[in-house]
Amino acid sequence: SSSQMKTILLNLALPYITSYKSAVDGGAYKGEWIRVLCEKFEKVYAFEPQVVYASILAKKSPMIVVINAALMNRTGTGKFVVPPRTKKVPYTDRSATVVYDNAGNVSVIRLDDLSIEACGLIKLNIEGCEPLALEGARNLLARDGPVIIMEESNPKKLPDQYKRSPKRARNLLSALGYQQVARDGHDTVWARGSNGLR
Repeated sequence: SSSQMKTILLNLALPYITSYKSAVDGGAYKGEWIRVLCEKFEKVYAFEPQVVYASILAKKSPMIVVINAALMNRTGTGKFVVPPRTKKVPYTDRSATVVYDNAGNVSVIRLDDLSIEACGLIKLNIEGCEPLALEGARNLLARDGPVIIMEESNPKKLPDQYKRSPKRARNLLSALGYQQVARDGHDTVWARGSNGLR
């Protein structure tokens, strides 16, 4: 099940987590990760740009801080962009990505603009925005060295002008002293100062 998969991924990350004070759930959607994270962390910051899902998340637990915004590398506004429908990539509301747009109706935010204490884990499943979210969290990454669980989205899902290569995220993490320590399908686990993939 989806819940079991998340537990497996979290278990792969656990040996590298050094703080259980707070975690970040980037792309919280309907809260599939919330239960798993709330079992381990004192506080979970859940980021979800779609208003309808953000309101569902707010009712799940008092340990959750829900932020109705997309994680990016600058603070402002954006809009949803729907990938082209193909037989290989059927469209769902989960597939929409966010791009900057001054006239947009989606809030976008940098993790570095928030006061998140002792972050032990950042989970990112944000449809190709993972590199941008990490760029917007450089200070937090350097300060706390949280473990990263990140989906490596297929850039082919996005219109050409919005392609964001997973390589950009990998390069940023490597430059900050991170190494990939585990992989499960499209999901990767990164930790700082470790000996690499086991």
